[in-house]
Formats: sequence, structure tokens, C-alpha cells
Amino acid sequence: MKYYLLVFIFFISAYIIPLGLRPKITPDEFRYAAIPMEMIERGDYTVPRLAGVDYFEKPTLGYILTAGSFKVFGVNNFALRFPAAAAAFLSTVFLMIMIAQHTKDDRAAALAGLIYLSCGMVFALGTTAVLDSQFNAAVSGALCCFFLASEEKKLDRRKFFLLACAGIACGLSFWLKGLVGIAVVGVSMLGYLLWEKRYKDIFILPWIPFVFVILSILPWAWKLHREAPDFWRYFIEEEHLRRFFNPDGGQHKEPFYYLWPILIGGLFPAGFCLIGAIGGIAGRAKEFFQHRIVRFSVAATILPMVFFSISGGKLATYVLPCYFPLTIFLTLALVKYLRSGGDLKLFFVPLRILGYLFLFAGIAGCVFLLLPAQFTGVEIPGGSKMTLLGVILGIWGAMLLFFPRHSWRWQMAGLFIGLVMAIQGTIALFPYPLLGYKMPEEMLNRAAGEFDFNNEIIITTPSMMHALSWVSGRRDIMLTNGGEFSYGMKKDDQKHRLLGRKEFLEILGRPGRPEILYVCLRMDEHDLPPEYRYLIKKHKTYDEVDFVLLKSPERKL
Repeated sequence: MKYYLLVFIFFISAYIIPLGLRPKITPDEFRYAAIPMEMIERGDYTVPRLAGVDYFEKPTLGYILTAGSFKVFGVNNFALRFPAAAAAFLSTVFLMIMIAQHTKDDRAAALAGLIYLSCGMVFALGTTAVLDSQFNAAVSGALCCFFLASEEKKLDRRKFFLLACAGIACGLSFWLKGLVGIAVVGVSMLGYLLWEKRYKDIFILPWIPFVFVILSILPWAWKLHREAPDFWRYFIEEEHLRRFFNPDGGQHKEPFYYLWPILIGGLFPAGFCLIGAIGGIAGRAKEFFQHRIVRFSVAATILPMVFFSISGGKLATYVLPCYFPLTIFLTLALVKYLRSGGDLKLFFVPLRILGYLFLFAGIAGCVFLLLPAQFTGVEIPGGSKMTLLGVILGIWGAMLLFFPRHSWRWQMAGLFIGLVMAIQGTIALFPYPLLGYKMPEEMLNRAAGEFDFNNEIIITTPSMMHALSWVSGRRDIMLTNGGEFSYGMKKDDQKHRLLGRKEFLEILGRPGRPEILYVCLRMDEHDLPPEYRYLIKKHKTYDEVDFVLLKSPERKL
């Protein structure tokens, strides 16, 4: 139990404590804050809407979880990100259960948990208000239950329960991101059972999960269909078929190999200690791959990666479900290497190199930041805070170098303790103004002091819509370009809010209209032609975002 306590302490320190300290990032975090907030305002938890328009990119479970977090913790950044962090920990629990079941070793299971939580991709998505971490928890739970059920020899109460839980978890993954979760679990288990030559189980095992998938999907699906009849057509056609087979526009078309380097890069910084996993396989691969959990982890990593890679549309976050089985595989190999009794160079050398890099980077960064701006030619806001970050990085490097050099436990301690220090230091000390309009909440609050967000008409662009709607509380803002809002704004009750070029200029020149607040990123003549410049009553730029108050013309232009 004490080893699991270390995992929990690491999770609280690295994930929970810093959760509410940094500003929201646009557009994702404002999107996933605004939709649950509008659900609460309307008292409608069935149909997702963003800035007052139907938004059918995802089903509703993720938004409901965030709405529940808002009700428990209040409307703040901690509550916004808490569901993602809790889901990351839940995935870790599933991971540790599988390792503990296989090795009967709590230390190995806890080590796997620490490594998993230290993967950069897991951390990034587990502390950001997006739905990937919640989706990953559902997929991880399904994989865990399905594998454990496959280990049972006969259909008893335990096996039935595990298969039912696998089905429910698949159903929850559907309510977070659609059919992709079921596909990931399906190809993973199919590949594993084929590898094991358990052909009969391919036709027997899925039936109980299938029943519970249907039971967990149908009631909500029917309710959503009754309240938004076009939801399923749009969601399946646009977010599944078009993205997979025919990506265009905003569907993120990328080459086949795009996701594989991202998968490897997302292992770091934990990846530095995982290089030793090579030593755990070298020379004993045949024996290592005889273990069923190893075969499962390989199938559940490779086959979903191939599935995502053949999809026409790709996002870097697609790889997240692959870290669960990949961590199982790498941890088992690493534990075998650490217990081999050899010199463990493949473990110690990468961490030593990492220590030198951190120590050098920390010292060089401090020297650079302490030099006067006239010598460096660069003036960095919050330079003193950045210097402290350099100190933390240097301390982390020193820990890796000067902790006992031949104790892998001390080296692991240096890696994980230093990582907590770096995470907390970065989030607390990073000069967020450097990111400008990517973290616009403070900027919008400053602008609200000079411009009245209660103007009868606000016009903006899709890039600013999420944050502006969140800060102003307005659900009637007009857009000069539909972007991701195009579908919702084609509805009869919303189409007046989507302005083409002709409609935009017509409103600007309409005599007797109220004042207009126009908000856009780096205004140019295309946004506001010279013949309309005389209408400008007030114009101010904050972090590359232009706020323009336009008075009413006395005559039609």
C-alpha cells in the first residue's frame, strides 16, 4: 500500500495542486468551459450548445462531467480541469491493477503508475480542459476489464461482471467521443486473441459487452435524437466518416507517419528511464513475448496506431489511448532489466545525460536572464521569475547527477521529485503574457474596463468567439466567418448572426443602428475598409487583438 501512496502523492503534487493556477488556453479550454456553463444556465444537459448555437462535434457526457465539477467546486479553472485530471488518475489505477495482477508485485505496479503519469502526453491532456483524458479513461477501463475477463477460464460471476464493465466502459467512451473508442477496444482485443490463436473466443467474448454497450447507449441516444433530430446525422457523417475517409477543410489532413513520432515524443520525460526497457528484451525476447499481457499490450498499442494512421484526418491527441498498453509493455521490460543484476548502463546513462542537460540549461538560462537587456538584445517579461525556473531546472539536473549513482531507486526519485518541482515551478512562475492572445481571459477583462461588452451588437471572428462569449456572458455575438460555428448558425433562429462580407458591410453602413463593438485579431483593411474608418469612436489593441467601437453613421454609405 505504501508504494501506491507514493503514486497518489505524485498525482496530487503534479496534477491537482497546480490545476487552477494557469489561465485558460484558447480555443479549447474556453470551448469546454462555455458548453457546460450554457447547459447549467439552460438546465438542459442533452443538447450541447456553444455561444448560443448547436454544437454537435461531441456527445454530451464530457460536458456533463464538467458541469458537475462546476457545481461542486464553483466556476473556476480548477473545476474546469478537474475531470481531465481525475480521469488520468483513473487510467493509472486500471494500469496498476493490470501490472499487479500479472506480477503480484506492488512495487512494479506503482512504478508503472509513476511512469504513466510522467509521460508528457498523459500529463498535458490530463491537466487541460479537453475530453481526451476522460475518453482515455473509458477506453483504458474497457481494455483492462476485457483482458482480465479473457484470463478467466469459465464464465462465472467474476467473468460476467468484467465483461459487463467492459461494455459499459465502451458505452461511456461513445458518449465522450463516439464510435472511435469501441473501434480501439475492438481492434486491440481482436489482434490479441488472434495472436493467442483463441479463435473461438473471438465469437464468444464480445456478446456480453455488446449487450451492455447497447444498454448504455440507447436511452441517451434516443433522448438526444428526440431533442436534436439532426445530431446523429451530423456527428456520424462529419465527425466520423468525413474525418476518416475524406478529410478537407478543418479535418486535419496529415500523412500516414504523422502520429508515430508524436507517440514516442509523448513518452518523455519518463522516456529517459524507459530506455532501459531495451535491455529487458534484448537476448530474451522469445521468453518475454510469451507472456499474455505483453502480447495484449503490443496489440493494443500497434493496432490502434495503425487505425489512427490510416485515418485521413489526424490530431496529435489521438495517440493518448496507446500510452496505457505501451506503458505496460515498457514497464514490464524495464523491471526485468532492473532485476537482471547487470551494470544497468541503459538505465543510468540516459538519466545522467538528462542531468547534464538540465544543469547546463538551468545555469545558462539564469546567466542569460540576469544579463542586462542591452547585452542580450531581448527583454523578457517576468525575467526574475524565469530565472527561478532556471534555478529549478538546474536543481533537477543536480539531483540526477549527485543522487547515489548506482541506485536505480534514488535515480527514479530524482526524476520524479524533480519533475514535480519543474511542473509546479513552471505553472507558478511562467510569464503568461508572453503567450498573448492564446491566453486571452486577462486581456479581455482589461478590455471590458474600457469597452462595454453589453453593447447591443458585438461582432467578432471564430478565433475570438469562445473566449469573448465566456468573458462577456453573451450568447448573441455575431460572426464574420462561420468556422466551426457554421453548422449551428445555419439554423433558422441563428442564421442572422453569421455575416458574409456583404451583410457585414451592410450592418456597418446602416443608419440609426446601435454602436457596434468589433473584436478581431490584427485588424486590416479587409476587416474594416477605409471608407468605414470614420465610424471609429474608440480603438485599442491588447495583445494583438483589436477592439473597435463603431458609432452609428448619420447617413447610409
